[in-house]
Amino acid sequence: MNRAEKDAAIQNMHEAFAASGGAFLLDMTGMKVNEVTDLRRKIKAASGSCRVVKNRLAARASVGTRSEALGKSFKGPIRIVP
Repeated sequence: MNRAEKDAAIQNMHEAFAASGGAFLLDMTGMKVNEVTDLRRKIKAASGSCRVVKNRLAARASVGTRSEALGKSFKGPIRIVP
């Protein structure tokens, strides 16, 4: 991922954090593929989004939003639901 792609990803995530009322961090370690797929479908059906992103980029994107306090929690394999 080059610098321009990172900047675009940060901007997209920042807009998602800013537009949402909050965010959830999910640890899906140990879940079966069909369970993860079902959860993602339910999130999408509720007009949400679930994505895997680089933790450092997510922490930068959360600055200046309600989700900024989560920045220290962006460690390990997590998924973000803004």
